Amino acid sequence: MALQSYRLRRENRLGERKRIKEILETGTRYNSNLFSFSFSLKESSPVRLTVISPKRLGIAVFRNKLRRRIREVFRLSLPDYIGFFDIIIFPRKEVFNCNFKELTSEYKQCLHSFNLL
Repeated sequence: MALQSYRLRRENRLGERKRIKEILETGTRYNSNLFSFSFSLKESSPVRLTVISPKRLGIAVFRNKLRRRIREVFRLSLPDYIGFFDIIIFPRKEVFNCNFKELTSEYKQCLHSFNLL
């Protein structure tokens, strides 16, 4: 029996600086209580994510934990996405005070408002 991988696959990671810059300049922006995000629709290929957490959010340990939590919410939602898009998430300090269920709920609510989920 093979073990299931709980990692975000490389194909679902957005890492190209050129594409990130393009999304930030021309993508659709949205703000919520826990984070703001920018996304851009595309023709094909998998849905991709990057999380940008500035130093003002706290020490590296907290920022890394925050990124892991958001990536996990994204990964668990992969089967539910509609269409193809790239998304950049900017967490806010309020994320530290919420539990995983609240984070998931807010994330899905934001994507529902744009018919991406």
